[in-house]
Amino acid sequence: MGRRIVVLGAESTGKTTLCELLSKQFSAPWIPEYGRDYTIRKYSGQVPGVDLRTWTSSEFAHIALEQQRLENEAAASNPLIFADTNALATAIWHELYLGSKDPETEAIAAQDVADLYLIAKPDIPYERDEIREGEHTRTWMHRRFLEAVAATPFPFAEIEGLGESRLENALRVIEARFGPDGP
Repeated sequence: MGRRIVVLGAESTGKTTLCELLSKQFSAPWIPEYGRDYTIRKYSGQVPGVDLRTWTSSEFAHIALEQQRLENEAAASNPLIFADTNALATAIWHELYLGSKDPETEAIAAQDVADLYLIAKPDIPYERDEIREGEHTRTWMHRRFLEAVAATPFPFAEIEGLGESRLENALRVIEARFGPDGP
């Protein structure tokens, strides 16, 4: 299995951009956030059998499993991957949306593997889009990600900065963790 660098963070903290840039830097694939794709399809009525206005624990478990499947599939055939979120993040989104932890989603998240977590600070301007609605939850989400990742056996670092400095900060953390040749 390839090494995994997982980027976590609240909405609009530059996770996708950072994954894309790191992917190019290391010529390694990045795994998009399946939950975002699912949400877009759900809100547009393309997910059969779900209520557009509410979320269920089974949806979060499905999202966590699919995200994990995509990561495992990529890690099986690549020496390095970057993941734009993982099942651990999905479990935290469950907490936010449904107000409690879900044992099934938590069990899926417990199977996550990361050689390094990069947690994007909410220090960049919030950009609204067709599904984002959490500007007011960014600080809570950031703290929750830090707590959750600190409870895992995997190393992590917070990433801050605007524009190129965010990428440079991530690269410094990766080099400090894996050496000058990278992961």
